Amino acid sequence: MKRREAIKSYALIAGALSTVSISTILSGCKAEVKEGWTPEFFDENEIKILETITEFIMPKTDTPGANDALVHRFIDSAVNDVVEEDE
Repeated sequence: MKRREAIKSYALIAGALSTVSISTILSGCKAEVKEGWTPEFFDENEIKILETITEFIMPKTDTPGANDALVHRFIDSAVNDVVEEDE
């Protein structure tokens, strides 16, 4: 599949989902907040930057934002699992 065809297909699928459906799905998302969490890969300053960037991409509106969904914690964990220490 060519990139242009993939983008068109994605646009059709995304357009088919109504705002109400997306809102309903997102409103049901609740992240489990564990107190005392510490980053596994990034340092505290890098996590603050990551929180800012992810919240900018997916801001809180009438649905939860990236920080509410703890996206920065997911990214930290995923990078820790994938990237080797020497990389």
